Amino acid sequence: MYYGQFVYKYIEENAVANNKSQLTDSVEAAYDATYNTVKAIKYVYRGAEKVEDESTQIALTKAQENLRKFK
Repeated sequence: MYYGQFVYKYIEENAVANNKSQLTDSVEAAYDATYNTVKAIKYVYRGAEKVEDESTQIALTKAQENLRKFK
């Protein structure tokens, strides 16, 4: 969770883009993958959701899809 947040915060702070749509495809995929991973993990870690919950599974699926795009 820590490293995922580190990566997407780094991209936000250091990208030469005004918004996500201006990122290159691989950087956008890395951003989305790490963001969705953190999103899925943090609520399970806090006990607010379970691994089996729909929102957790959706975030994990989105993360997997974006990891496949990452080059």
